[in-house]
Amino acid sequence: DDPPPPWEARPGGTVVRSGGGGGGAQCWRVWPPSSELSPPPRNPYLPTDFELLEASSSPFVSDPPALLRRGARSRLWHRAEVSFGLPVAAVRVALHTRAVSAREGGEGGGEGAAFALLHAIYLEMQLREAAWDASRAGLAVSLSATSTGFELSGHGYAQTLPAYMLTVLRQARSLQPDALRFATVKALVERQLADEDKAAAYQVAYQAWSHLLLRVAPTPAEQLAAVRSIRLPQLVRFAADALSSWASSDFLFFGNLDAAGAVDAYEEQLGALSEDGAAP
Repeated sequence: DDPPPPWEARPGGTVVRSGGGGGGAQCWRVWPPSSELSPPPRNPYLPTDFELLEASSSPFVSDPPALLRRGARSRLWHRAEVSFGLPVAAVRVALHTRAVSAREGGEGGGEGAAFALLHAIYLEMQLREAAWDASRAGLAVSLSATSTGFELSGHGYAQTLPAYMLTVLRQARSLQPDALRFATVKALVERQLADEDKAAAYQVAYQAWSHLLLRVAPTPAEQLAAVRSIRLPQLVRFAADALSSWASSDFLFFGNLDAAGAVDAYEEQLGALSEDGAAP
């Protein structure tokens, strides 16, 4: 005979565990559906395509990326790579902008570095909701300041990684004004720079010796003085200007993403950075 089902419905909306041994019945009441309860919205970054590209016939594992596009201010590099057998990809975007750089007549210096530092932490807080969904879907993207601009780096499932990077770029350019968030970020950065300024000169030189030799690394004291004078409207304007008036950029797509997919993602991301939405 077939065994009884593990749970049985009884009159009155009660579900009871069948065959419960000596400790009494285990049960709960079935409640009618409520309009106040609903499933959470679907995570837009969950992948559904786990197919791998065909492995390269090249015997050289370390073949360099190919240059797929060269524009007036941007280049696209790409290399398909599936030797690890995973449907994942990595993306690096380097944006060079005079708003941050102190080289070649740039406008950056201590003020540019201070704006970039505030921007990176402010954006991280602004993206918390989207970052939660992305992390549950196996994606990670970060925007950081460099001596010449910004670097956007990301890795995760190749199908949905470009979409999340596009979200990050759009929000990086359009910061949402929030006075409490700005005050929190500014206090955090001021404390961080004040601590760095207490370090001995040789420690600062050791951490940034290559930048110091090129005269592109402002000291913590210079950045701290600049941070104290920055206001929220200025930071919002900086984000819009610095991420649209960049001088040059390099995009690298590496992993389980074919050339056509890399070109599509590249053009979308350039459109998000350009004032007119067209790829430069």
